[in-house]
Amino acid sequence: GIIATAMAPSWLKPGPTRKTNDWIIDQSKVKTIRLIFDLALAGNGAPAIARTLNEKGVPTMQRASIWTFGTVTAILKNEAVVGTFRRKKSTDAPKVGYYPVIIPETKFSVVQQGMSCRRWISQKSVVEVNGEQVESAANIFAGLCYCADCNSKMRAVGSSKVVGLSETKQHLYLQCQ
Repeated sequence: GIIATAMAPSWLKPGPTRKTNDWIIDQSKVKTIRLIFDLALAGNGAPAIARTLNEKGVPTMQRASIWTFGTVTAILKNEAVVGTFRRKKSTDAPKVGYYPVIIPETKFSVVQQGMSCRRWISQKSVVEVNGEQVESAANIFAGLCYCADCNSKMRAVGSSKVVGLSETKQHLYLQCQ
């Protein structure tokens, strides 16, 4: 029943008793998280959600000046929204009911399923080299390239272009967030 760590999701602060049933909830941030999940349920991906939040002028959760698809993805994948606490890099079992639930479990599950079905260009992919499965980096410049106009990070984006009746080629390029 005692809060295990001072680190908490951005929409929560430990209450004066420091008990797990005494969290202080930032309702404006919870409203933003619910909007993010609603946009995801409507079929929007993380880049589209980030763009929508920036266009609407929705404040970010912490110190960032703009919403990025990485931040949106982190929120959509965060089990804390359904009340679960999971230590990073730990084999301990997750603690269900540790945080207050702000997103219903069914909504969270549907969003997770939708995210797993979307086609993303992963940072690492498995390719076959001489009959062997080898991990290959999709973007070796990840975290190193910045936009010349706005100074935000660039990300690898893929597009498929039809070449023939049964052949397609995928092109990777860098795009400003």
